[in-house]
Amino acid sequence: MRYPRILIIIPTWKRPEITEICFQGLSRIRKHRDKVDVLVCGDNESLCKKYGITYTFFENQPLGAKKNHLLKEALKHDWDYLMELNSDNVIKNDLLDIYDELQDDYIALRNFCFMDSLTFEVRQIESKTKFGIARRYSRKAIEACKVQKVYIKKSCISAFGTMNNGIEYDVKPYIASDLEKSGYADIISDVEIKLWDDKASIGMDNHSNYRLNENGFFANHLFTDEPLAVDIKSDVNIWKFNPNMGVKYNLEELLKGLPEVYGFITNKQAVI
Repeated sequence: MRYPRILIIIPTWKRPEITEICFQGLSRIRKHRDKVDVLVCGDNESLCKKYGITYTFFENQPLGAKKNHLLKEALKHDWDYLMELNSDNVIKNDLLDIYDELQDDYIALRNFCFMDSLTFEVRQIESKTKFGIARRYSRKAIEACKVQKVYIKKSCISAFGTMNNGIEYDVKPYIASDLEKSGYADIISDVEIKLWDDKASIGMDNHSNYRLNENGFFANHLFTDEPLAVDIKSDVNIWKFNPNMGVKYNLEELLKGLPEVYGFITNKQAVI
């Protein structure tokens, strides 16, 4: 089988203990199949060196600008599909096996788990949205997301929607050109590829979903028979573990195929 080339991108911030679990999971995946590379942006350069992961620096906030920097660096590499993970996400080998059989330009995983890093409680999420772990995009889909930044000189209604005086917007290049020609805006950047608002700190999946949709790429909202990914929640998460979300899931079932998460729990329990 000819494996597609996968580049996994990860923004990191704080929680190095959990980030190392994520990196251990990536080492397992890279032994499972070839043509998987990883690119990380954040505050874990030494950890990246330890696990042979390519690292790029950018300030931690705002998250939107950080992720757009990561995307810009990713486009310098050779890959067929880009996969998003966060530094507290761990996925099973089976997930890549399933993805390898699909050629969709955009896949969003519908079935995954949250785990509390202190209590080890697990909740299964069957998401009805296109948010979550291990979203995968084709290079074609990513390269379609071209924008230019404009500065609005006079409030107007455009193909982008209502645009207010004195505000900067990322819009499709043809909209930027029309606004400049009509005298409503100045173009203040070259054409760029972006999935997120540079100034945003939350709602990243909303941003990328909108950008892909407006360019004609809609998710294959994939549901698997069992959850093949886990998001390990800690106290520093923006969205913390919610014991009322989803349904209770068996920890032992989750740990099958996730030896690094099992090791993390075993070590933590020994300390506790």
